[in-house]
Amino acid sequence: MKAKELYRVLETELKPWLAERGFKKRRVSRLTFQRLVDGKYHSVWFQCDKYGWDPYAGGEFFVNFTVSESPDPESVARREERLNFFLTDIE
Repeated sequence: MKAKELYRVLETELKPWLAERGFKKRRVSRLTFQRLVDGKYHSVWFQCDKYGWDPYAGGEFFVNFTVSESPDPESVARREERLNFFLTDIE
């Protein structure tokens, strides 16, 4: 599976859940969902290894969370964490 296909699967599976929570898909180079809360932009974006997902060896992708005063998830003034920040060792 190529990166583009993995992004398609992630979007198909996660978009309804994120939409229920007020996130909208942004038209940017990576798969990004965003909502505005109290004047701050909350973004969830996905970063995939350019080689995608191998059915035998797996692959890498990251789920990133950003809170910023700018709608640009790559703005300088932001707080950013990856999914593993919110999980315990067991999770």
